Formats: sequence, structure tokens, C-alpha cells
Amino acid sequence: MAKKDLSKILKEGSVRQRLRLLDDQRAGIVYGKSSALTEKEMDELIESFKTPEEIKLYNLHLRAFRYFRELLMGLEAVFGTYKEALAYITGFSLLWDSYERHEELINSVIYEVKDKKTKNVITKKFESNSLFLYADVVVDEEGFFRFHTDNREHKKRGKPKGDDYSLESILRLWKGRAEEYASQIKTGCKALVDYSEKINYKPNTFIEKLNQLVEYVETDHALIPKFSEKQMKEMEWASMELLDKYFVYPNPDKIEVNEVEYSNFMKVLKANIENG
Repeated sequence: MAKKDLSKILKEGSVRQRLRLLDDQRAGIVYGKSSALTEKEMDELIESFKTPEEIKLYNLHLRAFRYFRELLMGLEAVFGTYKEALAYITGFSLLWDSYERHEELINSVIYEVKDKKTKNVITKKFESNSLFLYADVVVDEEGFFRFHTDNREHKKRGKPKGDDYSLESILRLWKGRAEEYASQIKTGCKALVDYSEKINYKPNTFIEKLNQLVEYVETDHALIPKFSEKQMKEMEWASMELLDKYFVYPNPDKIEVNEVEYSNFMKVLKANIENG
């Protein structure tokens, strides 16, 4: 906004225009943006609310600013844990993919070797010099390697019964956490955006930040298509049920707003802002 327009709002603006200007300046400062107003102009703007109705609206927007700022910080903290969960999923899914490539490679070598003695030497060498975390590597009756990454079907040797250290179980755990965090973010952001519409408190910086959080949650972050239900559906893969175990990333299309939490969110906002 041009400086002359700001000056005009300061001198002649309606209460809504002045509140919007004040809301934008406060929210921008929270995220490190330079204020378009000098300190003196900010003071003049605050002091321009004089009638009882104007002061009432000013106080409403001040409470909204304080509470939105606090809740946005909370949502950003959850967003940080969501990104951490995605990082773990990415790391473990890439590890899983490398195991499958290793299995394919070593078995292709073993298949090409016709001499049984040489084949046994290769098998023993690979078996004794390989370390695959969270996977149980065994040799089948035909001398081929099988990488078991899910202990629900193949318990790892040497591990107590009931303990699950498999790669797939770890990915299931992180997927569940990521889905929970994503739902919390989507629910909180929707509540804040909806409530901002209700009381006409819509500072650009806060609304942009909320939209950015939702946009990230609604984006598929899988690096390899087979680990993404959304990407495989878009590719119109025929046997989706065969790939189900690979869908370790949250499906953005299935992340929903928690209606109970949304309702609680709205009640808390009303109690602290409208009735504060």
C-alpha cells in the first residue's frame, strides 16, 4: 500500500479500514516484516479509536491478535513434528527401496552362476558380510536371498517374541504419527480461518501462513511413486491391493478435519476472544 494511502487511512479511514491496517502491521511484525508505519504513526493509529464502539472493536481485534499469534505458534510446532515424521518416512522408505534393489541384484548374480560350489561361496560371502538393519535376510531352499522387512509374517531371529523391529512396522508407526499431526494442522488452520471470517479479523500475514500450512499438508511428499497411494492412483495402477503395504506416506486426500476438535477449537476461540 502506498504511503499516501496509509496516511489517508490514518486521517480519514473508517473504523474497519483502521483496524485492518493495524491488524496487518501487528501480524507482519510477528513474522519479521518491516512495518509500513513509523512508531509515531502506530501510536496515532491506536489512539484513533475513541468512541465506545470503536474501543470495543479495537479490544476484540487485540485479543484476536494475541490468541491467533499463540495458536499459530502451536500449529507451527506441530508442523515441525509433521515434517520430522515425513523425514523419517523418507529415510526408511529409501532404505526399504535399497534393500529390494540389493535383493534383486544378488539374486540375479546367483541365478547366473551354474556351478553349485561357486554359488554357495557367493551366498556365504554375502550372508556373512552384509548388515541390513530392521530386516531379516534368509536364504531359501533354492539358494536365493529373501529380505523379510515385516515381522508380522517373519519374526526376526534372536528377537523376543512379540517385539517388532521390522522396517515396515517402523514405517507404519511414523505414518500413523504423520497422519495425526496432519489432521491436527488441518483442523486448527480451518478453525482459525473460519473464525477470522466470523469476526472479520483477517490480517494478510496470518491468513497466508495458515494457507501455507494447509497447502503443505495437502501435498504428496513421496519421492518414489510406489510409496504413495495418491501417486499410484493417479497412474491408474491396476493392482492397488498388491501395493498397499508400500503406501507409507499419508495420503493428502484422506487427511480430514477432526470435527470434535474443530468444534472445541471454535468454542475456545469464542471464549477467549469474544467473551474475553
